[in-house]
Amino acid sequence: LRCGVKESKAVTTFVTAAKFAIVLFVIISGSFYITPANYVPYIPPAYGFAGVLRGTTSCFFGYVGFDEVCCVAGESLRPTRDVPRAIFVTVLSIMALYVGSSAVLTGMVPYLQISD
Repeated sequence: LRCGVKESKAVTTFVTAAKFAIVLFVIISGSFYITPANYVPYIPPAYGFAGVLRGTTSCFFGYVGFDEVCCVAGESLRPTRDVPRAIFVTVLSIMALYVGSSAVLTGMVPYLQISD
């Protein structure tokens, strides 16, 4: 509270950008180490579609960026227009990062070895 809203917004923006950059770096650098054989079978029979749904529910809690949207919503000149757009862009960008990082990770390492 001592620093104010502008400084808090700057710190939140920096941390969010750093997280975004790190995941993007993992996606780009990891894409050079993908082994296509790791994608077969695409949905492992041991887990099935129910396992895919369990994985997506755990990923849902990892969505980041909403905290920044909420922090700066009060400073928006047109919150009825800007806040829904910001939330939409946040959801799309985080979804793309999750899909990209998941695809690269499972392409780099067989799914049985990911947890080891």
